[in-house]
Amino acid sequence: MKNNHPNSRASTHSNSEGTFQPSQNQALCAGLILAGGKNTRMNGQNKALLMLNGRTLMECVASNLYTQTHLHLIAAGPHEYDLKNTPILNSTKQLSDTGEYGPLEGIVSGLQHLSQHTQHAWLASSPCDTPRMPDKWVNALLQSMHSQVNSVRPNQSIQGAYAVCRGRSHYAHAIWPVAALPYLQERMHNQQLSLRGAHSTMGSKAIELSHISDTNDFSNINKSSDLIHL
Repeated sequence: MKNNHPNSRASTHSNSEGTFQPSQNQALCAGLILAGGKNTRMNGQNKALLMLNGRTLMECVASNLYTQTHLHLIAAGPHEYDLKNTPILNSTKQLSDTGEYGPLEGIVSGLQHLSQHTQHAWLASSPCDTPRMPDKWVNALLQSMHSQVNSVRPNQSIQGAYAVCRGRSHYAHAIWPVAALPYLQERMHNQQLSLRGAHSTMGSKAIELSHISDTNDFSNINKSSDLIHL
């Protein structure tokens, strides 16, 4: 069933400089937290539920990602999160998958949901273990695609964009067009699970965000002791 909510359809108007307003971008773009990992480096402890300044890492990521996107999703893998009692997460749609194919499987699950149930054109993804991100990183990536961000599912291009900060690429902090779903499904079927490889063959844009970020932005947590540096 298609989502007929008025906010699921975005205006095609731009301002005098030809850029798009954040509200327009948000209406086009859903947000996905990747939280289905096996946590092998954490001895099985779920990174999404680690605490930082009184909040779980998942809440930290949601507080950033959800302010920049319209529909909110979590790729849970084999986990089942209790979201109802957490205000910032209680309207989140939890997507299940096997957790066997890494972050690509979560992204495919998110794109499938959008393809089947909404008219969103883009999916912004973020891992659950990066609690510090610039406030407007999603909008910056969408702005880089402004020639394509002009209607609901404007074309069949599979080109996306991913964040680069101080020369380091962050392939999971990315925007993915819904049109790329069949291509990414095929890559997953063929066990081609690298997000770097997917972006490369999709022709995704690498967008440098150092001008809007701090030193520790996009840093991921691989062990509990990493939290003391944030």
